[in-house]
Amino acid sequence: VFLPIAGKLKVLTDAEVLRNEMIIQGTLALKQTDSPLLVKEQLLVFVNKKTKTKLESLR
Repeated sequence: VFLPIAGKLKVLTDAEVLRNEMIIQGTLALKQTDSPLLVKEQLLVFVNKKTKTKLESLR
């Protein structure tokens, strides 16, 4: 009974850690006055191919 819940919590925790890491990296890059395009490229490293394709089509 608890294993499915534990698995779901792990996935949610991993997603939150990734999101927080992206926020930290983006904030640090902007603070170092990197160009927004460079920051975008640095943050695209964190996302999967499907999401990356979707984000690139928004240009």
